[in-house]
Amino acid sequence: MAKFNKTEHVAVLVQSASQNRIKIGRVTNLDGKIIKGVRMITPNESTNDPLGRATVSATVFKKAFLSLETMNGKEEISLLPLTALAQEYNNGDVPEFTDKLINFENSYITIGETTGLTAGTVFQMLVAYEDKK
Repeated sequence: MAKFNKTEHVAVLVQSASQNRIKIGRVTNLDGKIIKGVRMITPNESTNDPLGRATVSATVFKKAFLSLETMNGKEEISLLPLTALAQEYNNGDVPEFTDKLINFENSYITIGETTGLTAGTVFQMLVAYEDKK
């Protein structure tokens, strides 16, 4: 992902150790913003989020997938492995998006295998954005 001037840290909280689909939820600071990319923060990069909550284990992270819905209700990205969005697994690079207006409230992370998932842990991501023109 190229360097962007504007990024927003987003933590997605695991409510239950048995849930396999976790809604990202509304991210007020990203309302109406053009999303340029998402970089997942791996457990090796950060063991805790800014609020002190533990990051999900590497085992869980490697078996999780991101789905993003656009503001027009279309699932634009479906079940993209989180590892594809992590610099650690991609020689320091992650893909950029083509100017998306994302509805984070209807977007989610799917966990392929919940073994090792712990309630109260978080998935962390940095969302690169630009103001709508």
